[in-house]
Amino acid sequence: MHWFPVLSLLDAVLKESTVRWLLRWFRRTKQHSSRAEGTGRFRIAVRGESRYQDALRAIAGSGEQPVRKYVRARLVPEPSNRYDHNSIQVRIQGHLVGYLSREDARAYAPAFARRENRPINCAAVIVGGGPTRDGRRKAFGVWLALPPPEKIRTTYSPRYSKEY
Repeated sequence: MHWFPVLSLLDAVLKESTVRWLLRWFRRTKQHSSRAEGTGRFRIAVRGESRYQDALRAIAGSGEQPVRKYVRARLVPEPSNRYDHNSIQVRIQGHLVGYLSREDARAYAPAFARRENRPINCAAVIVGGGPTRDGRRKAFGVWLALPPPEKIRTTYSPRYSKEY
């Protein structure tokens, strides 16, 4: 069911600010349901994001205030990585923001093999920011909503292959 006609009717009845809030909520909910592999809980932590704080600030803002930003991530296998041939990059809006842990990368390697090493898109949340006690800014972290490796689809649609 499409909610936007219903919400436009409510626009005439309710305050405009309430309708705007509802529209934002429905758009955010819809955004994470169709194109992403994982839409469940954000249970996979991205590693190494401390090295990519500039990229995360470009995506989530300066970090002066606490942030919880829902985005799409793209997982890209990196078999040429000299430290770990199972390495999987995590990219958001074209920026490298970290990697899956070695254990997670090892667990998801068969899913990528079934997909012929094509990238996997998933929902992600960037959290962090805000001031620390000594006046500095807290670092950003990234969490992914990925299904278990055995539930990752092997089908590939060019329609959903663009980078987020």
